[in-house]
Amino acid sequence: MEALSQAIRGYCASHPEAQFSSVADEFCVTEGTVLAALEGEIASRLTNFDLFELAQELSTWGKLRLVIRNRAALSEMLGTLQGVRLSKGWLSVENDHFHLHLKAEEIRQIYLVRKAAPPARVSYSVQFLDGTGAVVLKAFLLETADGSGQVERFDGLMRR
Repeated sequence: MEALSQAIRGYCASHPEAQFSSVADEFCVTEGTVLAALEGEIASRLTNFDLFELAQELSTWGKLRLVIRNRAALSEMLGTLQGVRLSKGWLSVENDHFHLHLKAEEIRQIYLVRKAAPPARVSYSVQFLDGTGAVVLKAFLLETADGSGQVERFDGLMRR
């Protein structure tokens, strides 16, 4: 397993523009395996997380880019997580822009990812994975230098 992790890290270092889904395809693994290989470098896994508490915190971060992707479709939504609630095992966000429902018990891992994104910028995301290592949802910060404090909040979450 360490050889695979080293190969993934080497590939990502020589292909900084590569999306994790492409890296996973290249190595015939899940994105969860890619994130685990990059833990401590690009990715930081949250331990002992409370999904609802995290979603409530993210709801204070302002506008995010939410990405849901599978092999046949890609959905991107811009908006806040205002209106987040937990009911009957589902974490739900219902607002004027979109409705999103996640089966809470299926979210098994959460990674915070800080990745260099050429040219000369950094991508910040919170990635929610299921028990198979598949990414269920990615929430990307939209801040660049607008002073909204998203990066500072992200850094604070990483320090926990």
